[in-house]
Amino acid sequence: MYQYHPLENEKYLEYLIRDLLSKEYINYSPFDLYGNRGQRQYGNDIIGYNKSGNMILAQVKKKNISRNKIKEELINDLTKEIKSIINHFQKDKIDTIFYASTYGRDKDIQDKALTLSKEYGVKIIYWGWDTIEERISHFNDIQKRYFHKKTITLLTTLPENTYCIGREDDLNELAVLLEKEKIINIQSIGGIGKSTFVNSFINKEKESYDFIGYISVYNNLEEALFRNLNNFFNFSEHDDLESIIYKLQSLNGNRILVIDNLIFQRDMIHLKKLSYSFKIIITSRVLFNGVFSIKLRPLNNIALKKLFNKYNDQKIEEKYLNQLFKYLDYHTLFIEITSKTIDRNSFTIEYILNEFRAGNFPMIRADKDLDTYQDVIYNDYLKKLFEESTKKIDEELLFGLILLSLFPSINLHVDKINRVFGGDLSDELTFLSKKGWLIAVDKQVFKIHQIIKEFFLFNFPLNVIDVTPMITFYLENIKWNEVEHPSKQKEYMIFVKSLIDGLKDYDEGVIILANNLAMLYRYFGFYKTALKYMLLVKDYDEKNANKVNLAQTYNNLAQVYNSLNKIELAEKYNNLSLSLRDKDIYNIQENYLSICNNYMSQSNYKEAKVYLDKLLINLKNNIKSIIPIYNTAIVYYLNIDNIEEAFQYVKQALKHISSEKVDTRHLYVAYTYSNIADVYIADKNIPVAIEYKLKAREHILKNFGNKHPDLKSLENILKVLQAIQNQIK
Repeated sequence: MYQYHPLENEKYLEYLIRDLLSKEYINYSPFDLYGNRGQRQYGNDIIGYNKSGNMILAQVKKKNISRNKIKEELINDLTKEIKSIINHFQKDKIDTIFYASTYGRDKDIQDKALTLSKEYGVKIIYWGWDTIEERISHFNDIQKRYFHKKTITLLTTLPENTYCIGREDDLNELAVLLEKEKIINIQSIGGIGKSTFVNSFINKEKESYDFIGYISVYNNLEEALFRNLNNFFNFSEHDDLESIIYKLQSLNGNRILVIDNLIFQRDMIHLKKLSYSFKIIITSRVLFNGVFSIKLRPLNNIALKKLFNKYNDQKIEEKYLNQLFKYLDYHTLFIEITSKTIDRNSFTIEYILNEFRAGNFPMIRADKDLDTYQDVIYNDYLKKLFEESTKKIDEELLFGLILLSLFPSINLHVDKINRVFGGDLSDELTFLSKKGWLIAVDKQVFKIHQIIKEFFLFNFPLNVIDVTPMITFYLENIKWNEVEHPSKQKEYMIFVKSLIDGLKDYDEGVIILANNLAMLYRYFGFYKTALKYMLLVKDYDEKNANKVNLAQTYNNLAQVYNSLNKIELAEKYNNLSLSLRDKDIYNIQENYLSICNNYMSQSNYKEAKVYLDKLLINLKNNIKSIIPIYNTAIVYYLNIDNIEEAFQYVKQALKHISSEKVDTRHLYVAYTYSNIADVYIADKNIPVAIEYKLKAREHILKNFGNKHPDLKSLENILKVLQAIQNQIK
């Protein structure tokens, strides 16, 4: 008997059943589709009449038979839709109801149809695909109309023909590689789009093959082959894995199998036997030995925008979409779910982004379960992607993965990971990358995906005591020292940020890290981030009522507020800090410096002079840096129009910078150059003013990069000065 594969287009499938019924009831009223698309059809797809004028009705179901519980689903659909038909049409006018499906011939479904026939007093007939194929084989005109191309035999039904966005180059690469390779593994972490990619490829290339099978693996390969191929081969109780392989190898022609979600290396023995006669495409999170692999990378921004807009027609600013893609680490599934979430709910993308940044990602409602009417949250999808496979990792490696979730989702060299953990983890990292839990950029560079981070941080939260060695390491490598430029510490800032964000509790060590991190972020110009961690320190110190720590914390917080230009808050915390000080000269100097600058910002030069004098009197004491005081003096005398005195402190500042006592990479050196330029502006010496503003600009660019917030004001002043200079010329 000819093998005819189920039509992919659901509309054509309905036309096929319509035309077969017309052959069954030839010379009577022609059959046609019932109603228009969008109208309610009451369970009926096709309508016609027999010679007595009674109705012949048909419902057509296109189903993916590889899914679990498909038979139960069909029986439920049959029961529900027959009831709908009987309730809508006049029962005494109905002769027969056909229930046609791409699922095979099945006794349980046939028995259910017979039971319903007796219940309603109407003939109900089930047509499985075997029955449909038999009828197709009798009619050449139907064969030509619907199967005019070469006959493709489907060993299983194929998944829905999904449109694969942004994978054109990968699809072409796979087609070329299949000409040379027998087995190809499409590998990536869960949710990137492996199955969608392979579904698209098979539907695109299916005309090249005589036999196609799509095997979805839920437990192991043997179970999957039995479940997926039983409809084609009708296995007996004596069939085992070897007999399945033998039956597959006995087929003649171009043959291809997709093995979706393969888990175990041991299954490769059987697949290699099959590969003598079949081309085999595997999808897996696992990197298998001895098999050619294509690593499926995340989509680029252009493709992701197409994917997002496929499910969401709102006009969303590109900058927000880019932020979303970056946060979700370009993870295809979660970008698709987020698109649908924003469209279905009243959420805005700004709300979603704020929830993500607040660490609430797993708890966002993503959907509503239609059966239970319960909220489905992102964590439900996380569990679906990862939870089952955590059972296949031993406890030690699982704990290692949980610890790795405290690292930032960036490319990490193995040496850096080893330094933090104090041992060589190369083999473990390679193993986890082969299992799809880490992304291996190359043999020495690994990355934990943001979504995997979220899964572990939410489902396996860590306490401080779990990560004491990591905290100890970071305390040794990230410190705040206002005299030295912290270039060596900068690389660990994102590590410490990720650690603090991931912990569920804090101790003194974590708070010291948070304080140092806040001051470093302030130093590098990330003032809002600095405030976040400084407020965390404040809350902890206030609860623990440590007077010395709290005095310093208030002072640091005042500096952050000052950088944010929130002068009233800066003044408040300066005064709080000063009220807690004892006789610690240096710490008091910190407060004096801040208060002096605050008074100057309010043009209260009388009070500013009081604190400036206190600073200048103590210049010879053990003060960490004289330059900030010189800078304050320059600004003070410049503001009261005493240019001659301002120049005196300019000379002293430049002399001190040229000494070996100053880290010339420090930010306050740039501030000194900028303040000196302001003095020359007041002295009407524009060329020298430009020279020092340029020195300040180059200093920041060299030591802090082009994103430091002070660059913008420098650029604006330079434009004005250069315009004045051009007018003078």
